[in-house]
Amino acid sequence: MSGWSRCGDASASQGRKLWKWHSAIVRSLLSIRFTPSRARSTSIPSRRTPIGGTVATNAGGIRVLRHGMTRANVLGLEAVLADGRVISRLGKLAKDNSGFDLKQLFIGSEGTLGMITRVVLQLQPAPAETTLALVALPSHDAALDCLVSARAAFGTGLVAFEGMWPDYWDYVCHETGHVRPPLAGRHGFYALVELELGRGCDADAVEAWLGGCMEEGTVEDGVLARSLADAQGLWSRWSGSARRSCGPGSRTARWCRAGS
Repeated sequence: MSGWSRCGDASASQGRKLWKWHSAIVRSLLSIRFTPSRARSTSIPSRRTPIGGTVATNAGGIRVLRHGMTRANVLGLEAVLADGRVISRLGKLAKDNSGFDLKQLFIGSEGTLGMITRVVLQLQPAPAETTLALVALPSHDAALDCLVSARAAFGTGLVAFEGMWPDYWDYVCHETGHVRPPLAGRHGFYALVELELGRGCDADAVEAWLGGCMEEGTVEDGVLARSLADAQGLWSRWSGSARRSCGPGSRTARWCRAGS
């Protein structure tokens, strides 16, 4: 961990922290280092992804709706060109219009322009509590309507919205035999909706919103995670790494179409 060095804090009104690290640091070490302070690196899709690779591919991650692509969270970087020259612009300011913003050339370049060696990222506070719902929808268009509805109802409280096509769902839940599907029947589209609790949003508000979506026909069926294990199980279906299901012993709540 000797490669870590603190670069400073942004203004207190923003509540953001800025950190500099070598690009070989991986997501798992990042989580260990910052979990106690409730800070979260943004738009990093994998715990085993080096930070330099994340920046070089401009990765999005599952919380891109909340935090944007990696590009939006990079304040500065250092890169080594093919001839050995080093370009270093390890800025710490969110508002910086001093000359050419050379870092933008390297973000998403996939190593074609140079090797990224150091990065300055801005971190966001991790939500104190979130809730996760798996919803079944009649079509992809209905999923877009559901996304619009969630944004209107919860604003920045919408943390993630990730979709799954029915072919993928059938493969993970039926063909692989790893898990039992938590939803009955076959539907046109599936989505995981993660919401931050607080800021006027509680579990009752989430259930009320979901109930309204079902009455409108936007959502056909769904389950709501009631524990961290439930949430991890639902996310594992999206990632294809599921090994356990939300079986009869799970505390996952179930809601059905009104009147059924």
